[in-house]
Amino acid sequence: MRTRLLLLAACCPTSAWSMEPAPPRPVLEIGIAGGGAYVPDYPAAAESQLTGIALPYLIYRGTVLKADQDGVRGELELSKRWEFDLGIDAAFSADSDDNDQRRGLRDLAYLLEAGPSLTYRIAAAGGKSLSAVAQLRAAFAVDTDRFDDVGFAFEPQLIYRDRNLLGSGLQLTSGLSVKLADQELNDYFYGVPDSGVTASRSAYGAQSGYQQTALSTGVYWPLTPRLSLFAANQLLFHRGSSNRDSPLFSNNFNYAIGIGLAYSLYLSERTTADR
Repeated sequence: MRTRLLLLAACCPTSAWSMEPAPPRPVLEIGIAGGGAYVPDYPAAAESQLTGIALPYLIYRGTVLKADQDGVRGELELSKRWEFDLGIDAAFSADSDDNDQRRGLRDLAYLLEAGPSLTYRIAAAGGKSLSAVAQLRAAFAVDTDRFDDVGFAFEPQLIYRDRNLLGSGLQLTSGLSVKLADQELNDYFYGVPDSGVTASRSAYGAQSGYQQTALSTGVYWPLTPRLSLFAANQLLFHRGSSNRDSPLFSNNFNYAIGIGLAYSLYLSERTTADR
């Protein structure tokens, strides 16, 4: 999956900005989260994979440094409505031998994305919020035998959050984003070198530009003080992509779904009102 790690995208409650004080939460949580997901191999891929993952997680609600489902980041509140942060995201790998379009090409490694974000808080009331986010990320392909710089992406987003949906205790996050990538990152997904040419696959050099639009929804439901259920889905639209002529571009539409559980092994006694 060449989107964010869907399995863990909903496993931790988000920072739902509000004018109202939030109930205290532990400054530090350490636990384990795991589940399964059905995800595309890469943007506009013809094939998807069913995969599972179990990972330890850490939530840190510091004044400046934070770590949660939005990544590891340092936040600087510029005003009541503007916030700047530096964050890290990740995405699943894909084995090219398991994909008919990519067979014989280099595997897609885990993708690590890091960089700054600027958030404008449009509105907030009653535990609900709407924010606009401009996010710039440098991308790195990471595997046991590689750590390669593979380009940049710019991703403006509109994010809606409700930390108590219909009074049920369920926390909802919905987002609409558009992703633009430079030539190097698009070539990572869609480029075909001369050595990869076959009877059904011509050489192709990717262009910079529009990659996809994503509509995402994630829910987080605390079942007990330590055990939580999470689920997420993404609808991915690729029509109009700047690399629709690539032989690796197969679908104008992809989707991804995931579900799992998170269990907190440790909750600090120190608390904070930060979400």
